[in-house]
Parts: sequence; C-alpha cells; structure tokens
Amino acid sequence: SLGGDPLDGLVYPQDYRAARVSSFDRSGGNADNIPLKLGETATIAELEGPGCVTHIWFTSVSYFETYAAVRKLVLRAYWDDAQTPCVEAPLGDFFGLGHGQVYAYDCAPFQIGTHGGLNCFWKMPFARKARITVTNEGEKGIGAFYYYVDYRKYDRLPKDLLCFHAHYRQAWPCAPGKDYTLLQATGRGHYVGCNLSIETTKTSW
Repeated sequence: SLGGDPLDGLVYPQDYRAARVSSFDRSGGNADNIPLKLGETATIAELEGPGCVTHIWFTSVSYFETYAAVRKLVLRAYWDDAQTPCVEAPLGDFFGLGHGQVYAYDCAPFQIGTHGGLNCFWKMPFARKARITVTNEGEKGIGAFYYYVDYRKYDRLPKDLLCFHAHYRQAWPCAPGKDYTLLQATGRGHYVGCNLSIETTKTSW
C-alpha cells in the first residue's frame, strides 16, 4: 500500500462486487421496514457465496426505546453448511449493549447511533452461502423493523479464511467462588474479546 491512509486503497482495483439486501419497500410506497410478530423468525439475508458480509444495520425506532427490548430479539447467522448458528445472541448484547439498554458508543467493530441505529462492521466471510435471521422472543410484536446487510460477492475467496463466530452466555446468579467460563473452544482462530455485563444480587459490591 501507499501508506497508512485508509483512502489509499481507492487507487487499487478490487476483486469483488458490492451488494446489499434490506427491508427496502418494493411496493412503491414508503414502508421500508418489516413487521416482526411475537414468536416470528424473519430471514433478513440469504446470500449465495463466495462472499463476505461487511456491514449490518438495524433499528426499530420506538421499540428499541423500551427497556430490555433489544434483549428479546435474537440474532442468528449460519455460514455455509452449519446446522447450528455460528452467531447466536440477543440483538443488544451482540452489539455490545448490556442489560437490554440502548446507548450511543463507538469502537472499531460497532457504532451505536444516538437514536438506536445499530451498526456492525465485523467481516464475516462465507464460501457457499449465508443465512441471517432475527427472532422476536419478546412480549409483543414489532410494527416496524428496519435492516440492511452489506456484503461483497467474490469469484473466489482467499484460502484459509477464518469464519466469524459470536455467542451469548448467561449465569444468574453466578456460582460463588467459581470461575466463570467465557470461552471454551478447539481449533485455530483469533479470540477477539467479549462484552461482559454484570448485575449484582446485593446493594453493593
């Protein structure tokens, strides 16, 4: 590369085609969202590979302002032939929002807007196919759920790419005097960290 400027990459040709799937209204109106009934699972992206998800965005306006609402929506993602989810977590916790609350913050992989816009920039490659779903496990339906998934289409992926995995764990209460296991895994990969949210069972530490 020419240096450390992120814009330097613009002078090099790229070996992919940019694409997006979204809740964009196709009826000619302005209803660029979908409803999520109680207990309903919506498939928000079903992609043919090889490809790589580069950006996911969600919002739901007033519903995200309800306490714990983002913990009642469950995000799942399946890469290639996986029978169990490679990503499985409450929506808020996946985006680093603890205790079902929505608050603005910014870091390299996530950006949470001041009005509940949830952005994820983790790279998620897949060789043959990808499926991403959201399930409403809350107490009520959602009238307007907005989303889009940006991804890249490749003719071929580089060899030995690592898949993205994320999972949610909870213990209430934790066993006193015992370590809490954050990760137990085998194989080759990178552990990139966790978001740990703690709620005490007493009035003080």
